[in-house]
Amino acid sequence: MTRWEEDYQLIDSEGLFQEYLEMGEFPFARGFKKVLQFGFITIFVAAFPLAPLFALLNNWVEIRLDAQKFVCETRRIVAERAENIGIWFKILHMLAHLAVISNAFLIAFTSEFLPKLLYQYEYDWNLVGYVNFTLAYAPPGTMPQSCRYRGLRDEKGDHTPFFWRLLAVRLAFVIVFE
Repeated sequence: MTRWEEDYQLIDSEGLFQEYLEMGEFPFARGFKKVLQFGFITIFVAAFPLAPLFALLNNWVEIRLDAQKFVCETRRIVAERAENIGIWFKILHMLAHLAVISNAFLIAFTSEFLPKLLYQYEYDWNLVGYVNFTLAYAPPGTMPQSCRYRGLRDEKGDHTPFFWRLLAVRLAFVIVFE
């Protein structure tokens, strides 16, 4: 049997999109897995910085396994010309903008970078007393002993002026970060 006859006996390929992207038959499914992975990685990269590395390793292994399958187990597919990736470009563009906004809020409202910077600017450049400054006293009568918690509040439980300035700095950071 000749080589081309042996190749014809291989499994008929369903196409690159269904195999590589491992999705169903409906049109919207093409590319959904990779776009979903891109979305999770870009939106939550500040929360888990190793995610892009794991995604890279995962995609590298997937590409190698799929290449082995295409070369050794399936027939060669007929190439089809495409101008672009269609609607997926707009979806990826929207995900990139959402990721920038999400990471800006994550950095502004969960890190100590901006509170420390504002404290240094307003009070003490070497951060002496910063931890004590950020702790508020529990309202009298709620605990038998004096208790402190993390919060920018005065003795009555109202937010301090520093809290409102910090909130303004955080929102300004989000706007500038975009």
